[in-house]
Amino acid sequence: MVNCGSYPEVYEHNNKKYNQIKEELCFSFLRPICAFIGASLERKARPMDNVGIDATIELPPSSDRPIVYRLDVQLKATSSIKITQDKKHLLFNLDAKICERMAAPKKTTPWLLLILLLPECVNEWVVIDNEKITLERTMFWYKVSEQDVNPKSKNVRLKIPVTNKVTENSLYQLLTEQSEGE
Repeated sequence: MVNCGSYPEVYEHNNKKYNQIKEELCFSFLRPICAFIGASLERKARPMDNVGIDATIELPPSSDRPIVYRLDVQLKATSSIKITQDKKHLLFNLDAKICERMAAPKKTTPWLLLILLLPECVNEWVVIDNEKITLERTMFWYKVSEQDVNPKSKNVRLKIPVTNKVTENSLYQLLTEQSEGE
C-alpha cells in the first residue's frame, strides 16, 4: 500500500509534510465544480500565492452575461476541525497579514477564503475503488471583512457559518454577486 505523499510512513494528519498535498486536494475538489458551471480555475504563480491568492475563478461572458465574473481565492485545507458549541460556525485561524489584505476595501477583484475540511485519518482523504474516486469532506467559503482584522495578532480566528458550503449553486452565486458588488 502506498502512503499519502509516497512517504515511508503515515504521519499525523496535521503534519506540515502534508501542506502541499492539502493544497492539491483543494484544487481537486474545486476543479469539477468550476467545470460544471462553465468557469475556469487558474492557479496563480508563486508571487501571487505568497501574498494569499492561490487561484482565480472566472466565468466567461455568454449571450445573457455580457461581462466576465471573477473571484480571487485563498485556498486552505484542514483536518483539525473546530466547531462552535452551537454547531453553527467553523473556527479557523488565518494569518493576520493575509486577513488584512483580504479585508482591504479597495480590490480590483473580490477575494474569498475557501477551506476544505478533511478527515483526521489521512488514508480517508481520497478513497479509490473500482468504480469511483471520492474526495472526502466538503469545502466552505468566507468573505473576510474589516471586522475580522486584528493587526496586533499574528493569527485571526474566523467564525465561518456552516451554511457557507461550496457547491455548484453557491459558487455561481458568489461569482455573480461578488463581481457585481452586491
